[in-house]
Amino acid sequence: MQALYFSGSGALSVRETDRFTTSSPTDAAVEVPISMVALVATAVHNSLMEWQTGKRVAREFSALNCGDIYRTHVGILEQVKSTKPVFFHELMAGLYRDAHAAAALEVQVNSEESAFTLMDLSTFQ
Repeated sequence: MQALYFSGSGALSVRETDRFTTSSPTDAAVEVPISMVALVATAVHNSLMEWQTGKRVAREFSALNCGDIYRTHVGILEQVKSTKPVFFHELMAGLYRDAHAAAALEVQVNSEESAFTLMDLSTFQ
């Protein structure tokens, strides 16, 4: 997500700041939009599908192949937003904060250990 939306001077997070808003009435921390998280989750799903046989078989990442999966991810996130609004806000604001901070520092993630150090899991139970 960081590489896709937050890296470089032309990044979406730099050009389209109005897309990052808050769903919380009491916390102004901005969130990653549902559509962005759903797209990244769908890309991960597609990558996993390429390896489902144990060997990589290329699979086109397209609306035809992945549209239903994308809509499912959107639906799940919308349901979390409506049923657990505080958790939803903390999750999405945390994703924004972590991706934005990593981009600002130009952090290199080249191992599981370096990726894990970027995550702040202290607020999740």
